[in-house]
Amino acid sequence: MKKRLLSIVLTAVIAAGGFSIPALADSSTTTYDTAYKDLSARTEIYAVTDTKPDSYPFYDAKYEPQCGVYYGRTTDAGTLADGRYGLLNGEGLKNETACSFYYELGGNIPLSNYSYIFADLVSSGERALLINLNFTREADDCDTIINGGIDSRIIETFQYLSQFQGPVFCRVGGEMNVWSKQVSPQNFQKAYRHVVEIGRQYAPNVAFVFSPNYSSGYQIDMDSYYPGDAYVDWIGVSLYYNRYANATGSTDAFSGTNMYGSALLNVQQTVNLGKLHSKPIMITEGGSATSQKGIDTSDFASERIQEAMSFLTMVYPQIKCIIYSDTNFNAAETSTYSITDNKRAAAAYNQAVAANPTLLHSLDSQASYYTKLSDYHATWQKTMTLAAYSYSSTHQTAYWYIDNELKYTTNTYPYTYSLDCNTLTAGSHTIQVVFDDGASKSYSFESAKYYTDTPFLDVPGDRYYTQPVIWAVDNGITYGTTDTTFSPEKGCTRAQIVSFLYRAAGSPTVSGTNAFTDVKATDYYYDAVQWAVSEGITYGTSETAFSPKEDCTRAQVVSLLWRYEHSPDSSSNVAFTDVSADAYYYKAVQWAVESGVTSGTSATTFSPRDTCTRAQIVSFLYRDLNR
Repeated sequence: MKKRLLSIVLTAVIAAGGFSIPALADSSTTTYDTAYKDLSARTEIYAVTDTKPDSYPFYDAKYEPQCGVYYGRTTDAGTLADGRYGLLNGEGLKNETACSFYYELGGNIPLSNYSYIFADLVSSGERALLINLNFTREADDCDTIINGGIDSRIIETFQYLSQFQGPVFCRVGGEMNVWSKQVSPQNFQKAYRHVVEIGRQYAPNVAFVFSPNYSSGYQIDMDSYYPGDAYVDWIGVSLYYNRYANATGSTDAFSGTNMYGSALLNVQQTVNLGKLHSKPIMITEGGSATSQKGIDTSDFASERIQEAMSFLTMVYPQIKCIIYSDTNFNAAETSTYSITDNKRAAAAYNQAVAANPTLLHSLDSQASYYTKLSDYHATWQKTMTLAAYSYSSTHQTAYWYIDNELKYTTNTYPYTYSLDCNTLTAGSHTIQVVFDDGASKSYSFESAKYYTDTPFLDVPGDRYYTQPVIWAVDNGITYGTTDTTFSPEKGCTRAQIVSFLYRAAGSPTVSGTNAFTDVKATDYYYDAVQWAVSEGITYGTSETAFSPKEDCTRAQVVSLLWRYEHSPDSSSNVAFTDVSADAYYYKAVQWAVESGVTSGTSATTFSPRDTCTRAQIVSFLYRDLNR
């Protein structure tokens, strides 16, 4: 934690340009003065989905959630109402999935002595714990660690941490790139590695975090301190965004003020670092001060807190954990980040947390994804929850348009809009968001009506064929076997399938002579059979027989659909062991799988000779005609 302000010497070096140390990575991506260079409006529309988007980053790091984001706050200890010394912000932490504690690794007190502050929060394994192993004497601590001077303390610390059941993270020597007593990258790396090597021996349950400050002092690339992929599980960052600088003379880019008073701007260098090393990102501490040097800055802080907690995980899905600095130093000359003690800031934080669908509210819960509309390929139906982001130094209003008609206006982060697709006609539409400063983003999409009323007693509302059945009835493709039954598991006959296709095609007028002796002019399927034969969709079972009452196999049905679509070519391979390359239905199955009409009866079988049920055929039709 930044309990001591950076020295005037350091800020003077920064302001003057300082001295330069060669970077290990591209210095244009991770040095403190480059955050603004690649920031455009980055205006984007996102959909809230339960399906992982193709672009979602997952690195398989230790304790990295498959979906969702841990979140929580620092533990703040002090004198309780009953006079005891203990945890002050436990009430806020009780519904969160992470907490942190600062520990002076080179100090005289064992970590276990502080268990009364954090142990109850994590002992049951219901919450992730971040221990910040601080190098209080900075460069001097690195020398001591390298020489083995506190090995006994390090061993004792990790033996204690090995008992915990839930995710345990250790940030080793955080904020090394802004230490007042500068350390060489080589010495920091040696000290960090030494701690990790001991830690992995005595506490294999611990994940290790390399965590610089969001901007580097001395114009050193933060990547210069990186100890190597083998020693890093996560990349962390101290992320602050304040109204005023914490140290006199420091630049805006370094102190995170004025136009740099934005978490979305300041986190970029660390995100770039994560991309360089393929590691998930953890905000190990950070926030916006509610008071600075006795000045109330809660209005500014509330705005920035809500912006950060609303958008960080939306714009940067690499971020998988956020720890907020909920600390109160009770000193007028010190910046205070407490949200426990500030109702306005707490309200902003809580509102943003409640509105963020990516946050995990328990370690075993599920979360949703923010999916860019460029990655969302499904047909829109039911209610679509949308959100938008556009970088701006001021709070904006978002205007949502459907087909160039203004539908909704909001100035609340993250500019959420709930679109009821049932109010749209089926087919193509456009959606656009426009902000006050003129930034905008638009997409085209396909909408389909979502059917909610099932007329059949044998079609429950939660089956794979529910929507297709109701769609088929609504569009006059089938009428059920009785007024109240659809008979979904009953076999579909050849007469029925050509009738379904005929109605789906709009029941066109037919002409010609019927060649089939088993198809009479009075039969309901007479026109459908004539049409199917004239279109080359089917040829009968012989020159004189159509066999209308014979059940259709799955192979026959996909073949009829394939010919209905004019026998398109497909490039995908058929992985089914029961579909040989010389089968008459091979190309039809190939097309059906590639186009999403069916995925087979298992990962390796298509079951071509099985009877195609009425539920299956309407599902095939629904997927084909609503692509």
